[in-house]
Amino acid sequence: MASPHLENADWWRTQDRVEALADGRFRLLGRTDRIVKIEERRVSLDALERALREDTEVEDARVLVLPGQREQLAAVVVPADPALLDGGDAARRAFGQRLGARLANGHDAVSRPRRWRLVPSLPFNAQGKVTQAALAALFQPLMPVPQWDHRDTSSATLRMTLDPALRPFQGHFPQAAILPGVAQLDWAVRFGRQAFAMPAGFLRMDAVKFQHVARPGDVLTLQLDWDAARSVLAFRYTSSHGMHSSGKVVFADAD
Repeated sequence: MASPHLENADWWRTQDRVEALADGRFRLLGRTDRIVKIEERRVSLDALERALREDTEVEDARVLVLPGQREQLAAVVVPADPALLDGGDAARRAFGQRLGARLANGHDAVSRPRRWRLVPSLPFNAQGKVTQAALAALFQPLMPVPQWDHRDTSSATLRMTLDPALRPFQGHFPQAAILPGVAQLDWAVRFGRQAFAMPAGFLRMDAVKFQHVARPGDVLTLQLDWDAARSVLAFRYTSSHGMHSSGKVVFADAD
């Protein structure tokens, strides 16, 4: 940038990106230093990422701002040791806490990540770029984390808390978020495959009923019963509000 209002005639380099327009005007394209404001604090995402990459247990990292009523920083980290990804929730949580403590040396609680995701690799697109949308999607899980109360070869019971950040809630009746019926069917099958040895092929659905809507914050109990002789998975979602849905899914061996 050059201006008669500057101290001398030399060009002054800023951290703003601009596009020159044909009529002599310009359009701002954001900043090159990735400075964001969190609760009126200016935070450099680049500086946070550099600090994380300096840790010997970090292969790569990206920091982003998660939108919402209260914006917050989040970090997506590729651990140097892939075994950490299979270490369980406690190990991953401890790793994130240790990285947060490292950043605390130069950043207060507002200006360092509050949410963490550990991944085997960053989500590159076809152009070899890591996009904000792909990073943000990592914080909108497709399914809740189950708490298994019972599992055997023919029946299983699990509980799940419906986190508002779950992807099926996004854009589905935003004025009054509810869990879509298709998500309940999908979860029943996915959890069923975790619990039982089920055929790969889908045949049909029987007696599917949706009786009461499920909303963010609800704690659902899912009862699964597997009839191996008939290849039928029966499911039933309940909570303190009563019955939410039930039905049967019939499977067949894939051709």
